[in-house]
Amino acid sequence: MKNIFYLLCLIAVLGCQKTETKNSEVEAFFDIMSEVECVDSLQNKFDLSFNYSTFIKEKMSFDYIIPDSIENSDFYNAYSGRIISAYYNLIAADTLGSFDNLLNLDTCDNDLAMANIIKYCAQNKTWNGVFNLAHSSFYGENPIDKPVFTIDSLINISMSYFYMAGYSQKRGFAFHFVCGSNPIKFEYENKTALLICDFCQEALKNPAMWKAHKKIIKDIRELIKEENDTIENFKTIKQAYEPTLHRLLKDEIVLKESLIAYYEERKDIEPFILQY
Repeated sequence: MKNIFYLLCLIAVLGCQKTETKNSEVEAFFDIMSEVECVDSLQNKFDLSFNYSTFIKEKMSFDYIIPDSIENSDFYNAYSGRIISAYYNLIAADTLGSFDNLLNLDTCDNDLAMANIIKYCAQNKTWNGVFNLAHSSFYGENPIDKPVFTIDSLINISMSYFYMAGYSQKRGFAFHFVCGSNPIKFEYENKTALLICDFCQEALKNPAMWKAHKKIIKDIRELIKEENDTIENFKTIKQAYEPTLHRLLKDEIVLKESLIAYYEERKDIEPFILQY
């Protein structure tokens, strides 16, 4: 958390930038990437699902693979995962129920529900900021100098996506691999950090990192077994051994190499400069 706080301090100055709403691009994104379905005609409840989600067995993760025939497919392939992540963060941050209220319709009207969702996202300053920053970065429209972040800061962010998830007597300890929600608070001032956190998550979903993680969690399981006759309290075990998990991950060169390689592949379209 301390390192994430430093990250927020570094990007706070970016909060003063003016972000112009790209309403037509937002509407096109939802039209292409999502579908709304009325799932309960009695209560007029709606579900929004995203298209082109494909499970990549080699990476053991879901990616959004948009066909080349679709207009702006390069942008969608580059940033749809992060924009969709911001959508779910927006819904999670809605503690007042504003999103649910706009779907409380008199009829089971899919088109009206979709129009309300698009309008809600386009008018939300934070989601709009994430979308516009992604769009501007991809198309080279960003007029300011990009902020600089060190590889160590990205490694520290990456630790938020590796953790001990639970324990059962039948299956033993469960570990999450590059999983979980964005650790940055969903606020406009954090739009760059929100994209960077998702960058880390994307960068680490690769076979080499998956293999390295499997070896590390095997070592952790063996260490716990050696040092504990019985497992009575998972929370205590988590507090004792999760720092070891993170230390081993930080020592793993594959993690650092994965972040650097992914940045080198995308540096012309990212909203930041990586220093390493």
